[in-house]
Amino acid sequence: MSSIVPGVTVEDRFVIERIAGAGGMGRVFYGFDASSEQPVAVKILADGLDEELERFWREAEILAQIDHPGLAKYVAHGTWEGTPYLVQDWIEGITLAKYLAGTGCTVREAVVVGRVLAETLAVLHGLGIIHRDVKPSNVILVNGEIAKPRLVDFGIARRIEDAVAHSLTRTGSFLGTPGYTSPEQVQGKKSIGPPADLFALGAILYESVTGAPGFAGINGIARNTKVVMLDPPAIGTYCPEAPAELVATIERLLRKDPAERFQSASEVVAALPAVDALPDDLHRRRGWQEGMQTIRPQASALGTPRMSLGVQTGHHIACVILAVPTHRSEHDCSAIASAYGMTAQVHEDGSVTALGTGDDRIATATAAARCALALAATLEKSPIVVVSYLGEQGESVSVVDALEWAFEVLEVWGVRLAVEPDDVVGVRIDDATAGALPPRFHVTRDGAAIHLLGEDAA
Repeated sequence: MSSIVPGVTVEDRFVIERIAGAGGMGRVFYGFDASSEQPVAVKILADGLDEELERFWREAEILAQIDHPGLAKYVAHGTWEGTPYLVQDWIEGITLAKYLAGTGCTVREAVVVGRVLAETLAVLHGLGIIHRDVKPSNVILVNGEIAKPRLVDFGIARRIEDAVAHSLTRTGSFLGTPGYTSPEQVQGKKSIGPPADLFALGAILYESVTGAPGFAGINGIARNTKVVMLDPPAIGTYCPEAPAELVATIERLLRKDPAERFQSASEVVAALPAVDALPDDLHRRRGWQEGMQTIRPQASALGTPRMSLGVQTGHHIACVILAVPTHRSEHDCSAIASAYGMTAQVHEDGSVTALGTGDDRIATATAAARCALALAATLEKSPIVVVSYLGEQGESVSVVDALEWAFEVLEVWGVRLAVEPDDVVGVRIDDATAGALPPRFHVTRDGAAIHLLGEDAA
């Protein structure tokens, strides 16, 4: 148990008064610095892995080198009676996440907060530091003022020169926040530079301007898949008054290829429009418009603005496979999918999204089923979902709706597995897939669940 608790005085200087927050990595206390006579935040590390301790010390060392109004001010760090601690000045305020949920930004406010964050990132990147977890909940508005954002939590930050040579991410793990983390981080690429933080800044600007998260989803694999594969709904759909200059800046920040984004935060500062003439009368609170969360395919006719895949398919059936491995496979899941005519994305945490489209319903569903069974043989005891989405009346299929439906089926199954663990797990399919498969495939039903067990030899 930690020796740092309310009521103690650390290093004869920091009086611990109360718990201010807690998470998987540790706790944050509200305290008082007897030396400066100012309130402070004292962060301690919970018992954990050596890599967590390494990240903790790295955060302290990074903050000790920086003094910038866009960041919490470093005070001290060390070990007291066996407990690592980090002391920073106390920031009275609310997170940007709470502001977006409760009040919402105007276009002018979105640019104001985005500009300050870009200026702060310019300083960090200039010192050779990448934050890697820029998101609304890691931005604190001092006294609730939108013009005074401070970027916090450097727990997974690292130096740019270490981007290729070293990583503190374990194989099969994922550091970052789905929906804000850049495509290259989701894909586990080791060369991560400043454009990764700029993608996250673009996601914050999109959400602040529109009131809707750019990459919403029912679970982490849904949000990560969208970050890698999909573009968010057009900004003008939610915020028609957003100037073209701002729209172009956000769209460039959110490009999938880091080489196509801005290469420095200073470029973003220069690209953002001047705030004086921007609209400042309409606050778009997060979630103000229904439909940004994952929806069933049949609900898409309600007029919900759609994400786009960039390249539209002209096919009439889309099959999606989602796999969440319980262990890291040595096999190339992308190669397995390719062998069955499907395109796959393998994320840093090992999860797999595979997509196949076609005009022949039976042939396309058969290929997806065989691919899923091959993945199941490789990823033993891992949840795997196959869904099929059919175009109606000769219309091209919506690949986006197929993905949304797959995310929901996976989530429902995940909840069931959490309550009633299944030693076998395997492949779960939906009604459309079951109806398209030839009789030689073995399919069983368990209530609402449909499982694919195998295929007879030809």
